[in-house]
Amino acid sequence: MRTTTIWTSMLAAALLSGAGCHKKDETEKAMDRAGVSASKAQDNVEDQAKHVIHEQKEVIRDKKELAEDQADVARQERKLNAADAELAQARERFRVTAQQRLENLDAQIAEIERKSGVHYKEVAAKLKVQRNEIAAQIHAIGDQVQAHWDAFRRQLDARFDKAEREARKELHQQEGHHDGDHHDGGKHDGDHHDGGKHDGDHHDGDHHDGDHHDGDHHDGDHHDGDHHDGEHKEGL
Repeated sequence: MRTTTIWTSMLAAALLSGAGCHKKDETEKAMDRAGVSASKAQDNVEDQAKHVIHEQKEVIRDKKELAEDQADVARQERKLNAADAELAQARERFRVTAQQRLENLDAQIAEIERKSGVHYKEVAAKLKVQRNEIAAQIHAIGDQVQAHWDAFRRQLDARFDKAEREARKELHQQEGHHDGDHHDGGKHDGDHHDGGKHDGDHHDGDHHDGDHHDGDHHDGDHHDGDHHDGEHKEGL
């Protein structure tokens, strides 16, 4: 009886010992490897999700900055458009005033051309050449770039000044000169005065040189300084 008990105890110990030394088969090993891979994959998913969230935040921030930048661009474009419009208006005002100045020059040239004489015709023709150069430059106002604007404006103004100065000179000279009524130091044709001397109002026998009397000389009644040579009288 005691022997049976001993053997029973030894069998149970052997069974326990065999259970503790059990080795995993391939299926169990594969399952373990799959579990580890799943854990790593899960970690990777979580990491990538974090990256996506970060990038989304970056995109949102970039979109906000882009919207602000676009607003800045739109604001600057509005300012540029306003400046362009102001420039166009300023140049149009300049063109109008230049055109008015050209019309005044045309009137002066026409007035000179109406004067009689070859000289005035030549002057008018010369001024017309200058006038045409000015008109061509006025026509090109809208084509000028800002870098060349100041030089362009100075050149146009100088051309105007030159032509206007020449026109005024001719018109000013004409104001004191009258055809058919020419005065040269107070000289009158047909009514000539030379130191009190009258041509065409001259009297023979009553000749006055500056109211000078040569002894009250009279033809037919001659007196030398009222001197009498023995009271000699010609014709008596």
